[in-house]
Amino acid sequence: MLALVLVLGWYGGWWEGLVRPVVNPKTLPSKPAVPSIDLYQTKLVGWDQQQKAWEIRAKRIWQSADGNITYFNQIDQGIIFSVEGRTAYFKAGWARWEKPRSVLYIGGFLNITVDQHRFKTKEAVMWFKNQELSCSYPIEVIGKDVRLKAEKLKVNLKRKDVRLEGNVVLSQGRDQITSQTVIYNLKSKQYQLLEPGGIILNL
Repeated sequence: MLALVLVLGWYGGWWEGLVRPVVNPKTLPSKPAVPSIDLYQTKLVGWDQQQKAWEIRAKRIWQSADGNITYFNQIDQGIIFSVEGRTAYFKAGWARWEKPRSVLYIGGFLNITVDQHRFKTKEAVMWFKNQELSCSYPIEVIGKDVRLKAEKLKVNLKRKDVRLEGNVVLSQGRDQITSQTVIYNLKSKQYQLLEPGGIILNL
């Protein structure tokens, strides 16, 4: 399989155009009316503020006619780069890059790996301006010795912390702790429980 690498930035030409109304993140058109780019089995590299923002390899990649939105379908390898040196790897059914707002939407059986922690959820959004990855759907986090479940999540790559909210369940072995909010620091590997609930210990 031949992989074509295209590096697109401010000087690439297709970033230019007028800002149009934001498309619903859940909507992924299968047949764009007039795509300006339509590629297959390709790897694409995107830039934001003169820095490498993401790298995505997908079965199909196409772009809106005005060049402001890029769509990806059947992603087998994706990388999100952080200005803080953090890197997130993912696989997903689809993604959409909105250049004017510097936002990357990802969805469809989404699996993200950050610092040996795997996140499984329906959809997520990466905001490059504030270096934040957020998810408003039920999510599961799997680490080496721990597993967490929550209703939503927010990862701040600047502060290096993960915030899980809504009926959070933290499991280690057969033991469980419940809380409304759990904050996990990726650097110190420490947990902070806000509004803790119950504790189940299996001795």
